[in-house]
Amino acid sequence: MLGAGHHEYLGHSVLCRGLYDKLWALTDGQVGVANEGLPFIATARQSMLVQRPRLNVEVAGEYYTIPCPFCRDTRQRLWVNHMFGQVGHDGWPMKFLAICYNESCLTQGTNQQKLYDLIYGFRNASERGNNLFGVRESETTAEEAVTVREASPPGVVLPLADLYVSNPNHPALQYMLVERQYTLDSLRQWGAGYCSSASDRYATAAGRIIFPVWFNSQYVGWQGRHLGELSNWKTTPKYYTMPGLKKQRILYNFDVASQCPCVVITEGLTDVHRIGNPGVATMGSSLSQQQAQLLAVNCAGKPIVLLYDPEAVEETAIALQRLTAACSQSPVLSVRLPDGTDPGSLPREVNWSIIVSQCSARGVRITAPS
Repeated sequence: MLGAGHHEYLGHSVLCRGLYDKLWALTDGQVGVANEGLPFIATARQSMLVQRPRLNVEVAGEYYTIPCPFCRDTRQRLWVNHMFGQVGHDGWPMKFLAICYNESCLTQGTNQQKLYDLIYGFRNASERGNNLFGVRESETTAEEAVTVREASPPGVVLPLADLYVSNPNHPALQYMLVERQYTLDSLRQWGAGYCSSASDRYATAAGRIIFPVWFNSQYVGWQGRHLGELSNWKTTPKYYTMPGLKKQRILYNFDVASQCPCVVITEGLTDVHRIGNPGVATMGSSLSQQQAQLLAVNCAGKPIVLLYDPEAVEETAIALQRLTAACSQSPVLSVRLPDGTDPGSLPREVNWSIIVSQCSARGVRITAPS
């Protein structure tokens, strides 16, 4: 039994039951929930260019995913925010809080209005200030939604550069220096270590290469990489990320990359190591709304390059749309690597040659870091 103000609906405790139920009825139950329980956090900022204050969305919060009624989408790629249609700071319904990741259908104001009418029915001007659906308060506080807590290593982690002095033939060093072609300087730069023993909570981290994750000058987590290759990654995962790390709220190497003339977004930590200082990683093939907002706020005006693995076609399309919508003050480009490669498998100079060439062809000048 859930407490007052909660709603359990087919496994989802949603923030806006009325909207969820309406979408369920409209789609015969084809509704998913993303960012479950995350609140909507936004601030109004007055602009010199327009009379109405501009809404700066810091955390978009919970979304309901459905098939898009405006295109041929059947994969629930229309994301409807739990605050869609709610009255905003200016007294008008927030019809912009929906996005189609299939064919960008909701960039048109007419389709935003059609979706609003489909959900809320026709409402005249006198009714626009009345919310039809109630939204319960999220159990995640605003501070928790935007704050990433400081973390601890998984156990005893020996810096690889120090380990080289006492045991240069250690398997972890052979793997990183010989197989992966890292240098001692790069091992120091990225803080790579070897977990010689782990706590019971993080037992899987033992015997792995550990890369620390820093964000806002805080040690917020880590990711462990298994030594070598295995035939079955299902039983022994290649990467082991600290449980509880809020990946959607951070970008790996963001503190450094945000100070560079451009930013290159990759999927994984080792991809960033082959890009250098301008590289950030989403730590997966999904770029969240919060990650896009981080870039929009901190990297305005700088070129933002999306460099996902070539086979991540759908993920690249979604990330590109999200970046383009959020980062309106920056040129946003997607760069494609040759099939069968990824940033981590190519030398740094090859990655940058491809980035510079493809960006130049689209009129954006980028200089490779020295």
